[in-house]
Amino acid sequence: MRSLVALAFTLPAIAQVVFPPDLSIPRIEVVQSVQDEPQSVPLTAGKATAVRVFVRQQGRPEAIVGNITIALRGYRDGTELPQSPLRAANAAITASLSPDRGSSANAQNFVLPADWT
Repeated sequence: MRSLVALAFTLPAIAQVVFPPDLSIPRIEVVQSVQDEPQSVPLTAGKATAVRVFVRQQGRPEAIVGNITIALRGYRDGTELPQSPLRAANAAITASLSPDRGSSANAQNFVLPADWT
């Protein structure tokens, strides 16, 4: 898989999020089939690829932030890719104090265009 590069992360895909200071993105998973927690399953160029972006709320359990949507931007060689930014395939989510990668409610999910992979 060709690497996409952006400002804050160097991963196969990049999330750019505007969020309140008590929210963070603790994990971005790039998945082509079944992926393990350390993301040790190799990625293959040209294969259908999904990205899961998890949102954590730090502190303030009395005021959990809801209705969170994320836009995923892809870059190659410093140039934003066609169709970027992507909108999540699922509905808005609610932040979690401890996001669970086993729960679909804890992540915004994206399907990458074929020419991004």
